Amino acid sequence: MTRILLCGATGHLGRHVVKQLGGTSHLVRALVRTEQQAKELAGFAHEVVRGDLLQPSTLAAACEGVDTIISTVGASVHINTKGSQSFQQIDFAGNRNLLAPAVSAGVRKFVYVSVLNPPGLAETAYVRAKDDFGALLERSGLAYQILRPTGFFSAFTDLIPMARKRGLPIFGSGAARTNPIDDEEVAAACVEGIESDERERAIGGPDVLTRKEILELVFAAIGRKPKYQRVPAVLVSVGAKATRLFNRRMGDLAEFYLAVSRVDAMAPAYGSRRLEDYFKLIARYS
Repeated sequence: MTRILLCGATGHLGRHVVKQLGGTSHLVRALVRTEQQAKELAGFAHEVVRGDLLQPSTLAAACEGVDTIISTVGASVHINTKGSQSFQQIDFAGNRNLLAPAVSAGVRKFVYVSVLNPPGLAETAYVRAKDDFGALLERSGLAYQILRPTGFFSAFTDLIPMARKRGLPIFGSGAARTNPIDDEEVAAACVEGIESDERERAIGGPDVLTRKEILELVFAAIGRKPKYQRVPAVLVSVGAKATRLFNRRMGDLAEFYLAVSRVDAMAPAYGSRRLEDYFKLIARYS
């Protein structure tokens, strides 16, 4: 029986991981920051402990007696998310703060959810923050798996209300390709990573789509004719630099969005769920 410390348990992906682990023999300890988050996980995790990845002194106790850590911790990539802490502060530094007490406590393995990093994306601040931590993990002496999914289905959820209100922005030709993956299937891969000997694993969904085809699926889901707002790349680039002056994360996110509009980001198919069906479901209940 393996004791798991799950970090990021109250995030969107983390909640799916908690549920997936509930169907296994593993004992789950969830790390949360607030009493309210602890209440939300009651009945899902075997144990809930308080701690904050940005406060290293709170983490040692959480790691004691743990066999494996799963970290889904990362700053949100949704455009309407509050908060200005950068990806370097959360995705890199937060996970880095967890690594030292994990080693000291004798944790055997660390499963980390990173992101696919093809050339053109690896240079962005968002991906660089994740890769910087991945490099530390590789040198830590722990057994590890770095999971590299393509875009999560949930990352596209904001497109539904945007399409209903004013149409969708499109950068360039929209010809860059990717194969997004369902969040629940990423969670399943996290659980598989506990026993896997594979150190890095890239995963994607079953359908390879261009960025424009993804937008077309959004409009089809809401039953409307596609309506696009062409956005010059130079405008996004300049806007990203200006935004960084008052909100580093949003500026870095704009940089990332521009990069993914230009770069193919495809991984071996792992999931079977289709983005088209996900959009239809979201459109029906929103």
